[in-house]
Amino acid sequence: MNLRRGERLVPAQTVEDRAGETRMIKWTAVFNRLMKLMDIPGSSYFSGSRFINTIQEFDDNLSNYSDYIAERGAQGKSTTRRYFFKDILMDLDEGARVRAVGAVLDQLELVDGCAEEVSQVRKLLGGSTLAPTATIPAEAWNAERLNEYLRQIDGAIAAAEYERAVTLAYTCLEGFLRVERP
Repeated sequence: MNLRRGERLVPAQTVEDRAGETRMIKWTAVFNRLMKLMDIPGSSYFSGSRFINTIQEFDDNLSNYSDYIAERGAQGKSTTRRYFFKDILMDLDEGARVRAVGAVLDQLELVDGCAEEVSQVRKLLGGSTLAPTATIPAEAWNAERLNEYLRQIDGAIAAAEYERAVTLAYTCLEGFLRVERP
């Protein structure tokens, strides 16, 4: 099998659907359909900076567009949108990747003529509608830590890792309820 520069094999990953059956997410198919939507000229078009700004909600360590492209160039990696979009998505953990694709789809869904194709991509992801993301206001005590735990719990649920989600929830409760009150 011949791969183009910057391309890599992406394994299918399993998730549980609403009926509790395990199924595979075919990430190459999801990405190809998503890229097709993001390439449409007009308001559905995702420039590199728009894509990175969207994904930064799920990856705090992702550089801004200019820095990211410079880093890729220095590493000898392709700076073509298709390749770096896929690399960015595939570098996310499973739960964050599902939520990130959902965030892109949420934006694309608002564009006339994209609803049916967006629906098809959502079906490839397991057909479920993602719940809104909860956030703790920055002025609240330990908000940054709480928000990080919430992101991890959401990611675990999205990836059908329910035991991990429950473990993280217990960790939060134990850690945050031990605070001594005056």
